[in-house]
Amino acid sequence: MAKKLQILPIFVLSVSLLLLLVVREQSEHIHGKQQLHTWTSSSSPRAEIIIAGPLRGIMADFRMLDVFAIYYEATQHQKKQVLQYLPVYLNRAQNLDPKFFDVYRLAGSILAYDAHMPEASVDLLRKSFDPRPEVWEFPFFAGFIAHDLLHDDKQAFELMSVAANRKDAPPFLVTLASRFLASTATPQDAIAFLQGILKVMPPEYQAGIKRRIQELSQGSANK
Repeated sequence: MAKKLQILPIFVLSVSLLLLLVVREQSEHIHGKQQLHTWTSSSSPRAEIIIAGPLRGIMADFRMLDVFAIYYEATQHQKKQVLQYLPVYLNRAQNLDPKFFDVYRLAGSILAYDAHMPEASVDLLRKSFDPRPEVWEFPFFAGFIAHDLLHDDKQAFELMSVAANRKDAPPFLVTLASRFLASTATPQDAIAFLQGILKVMPPEYQAGIKRRIQELSQGSANK
């Protein structure tokens, strides 16, 4: 029995290393532009958790590699239609690892502004509230998207209120939120907010946000 207990950690480590090698190979494959993927629009969250077992974090990394591959296929191969699968794979990653910071970051950027799926973006950002109670940015991103793209200030108020009540929320947050919700915010306020998001986004995932900044800038110039 003691030998079996000693063998188990070695087995888990071996499987983990094997999966990491596969992840590296798949990552290189994505950047090597070798072939396109076939995506699925359905999944079983419970089954994926069971299959992942103790390696849920690594499986979540797999799903994020899928997200990167979808984005790459859409932008580099001009297959914009594959962006419809982004929420499926982002949600699969979130289900495997609810604290996965990058899932919510991409939900508030490429899902909203590249895939043009603000409702899916807000829904996914809402999932961060319980596993990430220390983060004010995600409920505020969700509130801003509800205001900016969904034009739903009732929902935006609810979400921005969550952000404002977070422990480490900066003092300016309440003022900025109230300006958006009172419709007194200028396009420059929205542009400044989006420029702040750009600072935490990798350059290769900034295109959609930059387009929105350009739209707001042009709209302001035409007034």
